[in-house]
Amino acid sequence: MWPRRLMPVLVLFLDYTAMLCPRALSRRVDARDVDVATKRRIIVVRHCVRSTSEHWTHKYHRREWTSKSLPDFGVPSHWCTVNGDEIARKVGEELVNKAHVDLDLPLRITADATSRRDWSTANQLVQGIIKASVKAGKPEQWPVAVESDGVLFTASRRKIWNWPLLCAFSNRTKDRQARRDSTTARLLSLPQPSTATAVDYNATLSWAVGKLGIGSRGSPFNLKRIEPASVNKEGFIGGGVDYIRYAISQATYLYWSGNNFFNSTEQELRDIMQWYYWNLAVVHGPENMMNNIAMLDDILADLDSNQPGATVHVGHDGTQGGLSDLLSLMWAAPPFETPMNVVATPPTGSLLFEKDLATGEVTVKFGYPDLWTSWLANNS
Repeated sequence: MWPRRLMPVLVLFLDYTAMLCPRALSRRVDARDVDVATKRRIIVVRHCVRSTSEHWTHKYHRREWTSKSLPDFGVPSHWCTVNGDEIARKVGEELVNKAHVDLDLPLRITADATSRRDWSTANQLVQGIIKASVKAGKPEQWPVAVESDGVLFTASRRKIWNWPLLCAFSNRTKDRQARRDSTTARLLSLPQPSTATAVDYNATLSWAVGKLGIGSRGSPFNLKRIEPASVNKEGFIGGGVDYIRYAISQATYLYWSGNNFFNSTEQELRDIMQWYYWNLAVVHGPENMMNNIAMLDDILADLDSNQPGATVHVGHDGTQGGLSDLLSLMWAAPPFETPMNVVATPPTGSLLFEKDLATGEVTVKFGYPDLWTSWLANNS
């Protein structure tokens, strides 16, 4: 068993830089040239390392699919774990040290009102920002109240009930079918990951069964495989692929929370994570882009303000993935492994938009806690 607290956390802000235009053109910049007073920054942060759900899907409890008594995270489902809170505080410190958030300038922080883990992450970030600011010689102060916003993070979901009930039902049915068609097309076209740990679907499913065992519902090899029929009516992937996703979530979130229950190696988890990101790339299609239009509008309006300062939005992997799709942005986050043309969105990873108020140039960077290296440094 590993220690409950994770220290230190190394946050990497890679120089993946792009002009903010429909097709992003990348180039490198030198972070040492940053002048805090002449920059406007918007930072979109994914939530913390969290606990997992008791349910493998919305329909089945996890005990139906595993013969093992899985450990308790110590917090309710989908809440930040103890290590998750600690990592978020460290990332908050790095927002001051490396992303140049300055409490002497205006600061706005928002979080998805529908998600407890997002709200908790935002408050941990604030604590980290305060700590780093005090270390830098500034007076201790609570910079700003976290804004609770549900619409900003799920733009398209709020509109359906503004219509008459019959029209709303018809619209929802069409939306479901469109999503299912879109997910099916991506399921068949997006190349499956090929890793040292699991070179194909069957090998990956065998890995998952080896970790979770076989529960009361029987072998997951009897589930539908990678084919159109495995896309459910809501447009999500079901069957064995979803079983794999759940196994990866259990193994990685436990590992990052200080419990290597499945006796996984770091390389094994890094390899197998490709299937997790592949799943996200398949299910995050046009609807996810629509869900992030309000966020993109807010970011563009913020960048257009021409005032120094920063805004921090705390959302989900779908928030960062949707912005990536909308702006045609790509980034890598080694050592987090992803399939080709799929972005990595590790917990508390940060997508930074930075505008030079003197030249009007907007650059984009992606920063993240190197969870793997931090574990090794903490337990060597």
